[in-house]
Amino acid sequence: MTLPAALPTISTHPALFLDGLTLDGGWRVTGRATTVRGQPAGGHQSVGYFAERADGHQGFLKAIDLSRLIQAQHVMRALQEVTEQFNFEVSLLEQCCDMRLSRVVHAIDHGEHRVPGALVPVPYIIFDRADGDVRDHLEATTIDDVWLLRCVHHVAGFWQLNLSEAGVAQQVA
Repeated sequence: MTLPAALPTISTHPALFLDGLTLDGGWRVTGRATTVRGQPAGGHQSVGYFAERADGHQGFLKAIDLSRLIQAQHVMRALQEVTEQFNFEVSLLEQCCDMRLSRVVHAIDHGEHRVPGALVPVPYIIFDRADGDVRDHLEATTIDDVWLLRCVHHVAGFWQLNLSEAGVAQQVA
């Protein structure tokens, strides 16, 4: 007989319990982010939230969920990998902002929040809030020549980053 999986708690999965909290910088977490289809927003190791600053500025909060790492076969390697990915993303986003790249998303804040009762902090990055994510746009869009031309136009962000004066692509490699 197998035991049922334990339900997530604040102490085991703090990234799932940020709703309603206020983070450093005055960001209040206003709710879980969902796609247009109602699916939870976020990635494999993150939880998506909407956040709002006291001045009304809206943001998308990417909370890193460290809970799965504890179950990894090699916990320390898994922690190192996620830590390196987070620090790389923050560093790259800061460089993009410093270079004022117009076609690259800008992070507007980042940090770690300690949820009362949790064993580990929740690292996070806050981005300017968008209308949706690529999955929403793909579902709502007819793929035609106009759509393809828009995609080519938006790929300029990648080229802008790659060909920038500071040579970010070479610096981070």
